[in-house]
Amino acid sequence: MNFRVNPAGGEPVYQQLLWQVKRAVARGDLLPDERLPSVRELAAELLINPNTIAKAYREMEREGLIYTQPGRGVFVRADRPTELTEAARERILGELVERVVVEARLLGVSKGQLTGLFGTLVAGFGTGQADSGTERPAFDSNEGDAT
Repeated sequence: MNFRVNPAGGEPVYQQLLWQVKRAVARGDLLPDERLPSVRELAAELLINPNTIAKAYREMEREGLIYTQPGRGVFVRADRPTELTEAARERILGELVERVVVEARLLGVSKGQLTGLFGTLVAGFGTGQADSGTERPAFDSNEGDAT
């Protein structure tokens, strides 16, 4: 996996790394038990402080996304544990989607455009065909309805 970060961006670097791993796992680009680079390897590759990588890995481990085997490395967790009920997951997801819809509408994105974008994104997940970067799919701002 090729990580890319923007230290000058508005989002903290450790959160950029967290997002990239989550995205890669969700899309099937990172498979269960796949090894991630060590803290030192990734820090040297990205030219950032190793403490930043360690912070990202701690957060990923706390969220159940990865696990560490001392002396062997950091790996993608196969059986991501969750203590959330179905109702709690739906509530959290609903809040996240609502935020996206609100932001999209404030940007002037139509319902048709937003629906198309969601369809494109969902279609790409689990295929293992995605790149591991941070780009988001673009869409034609002239398509869709005007509502």
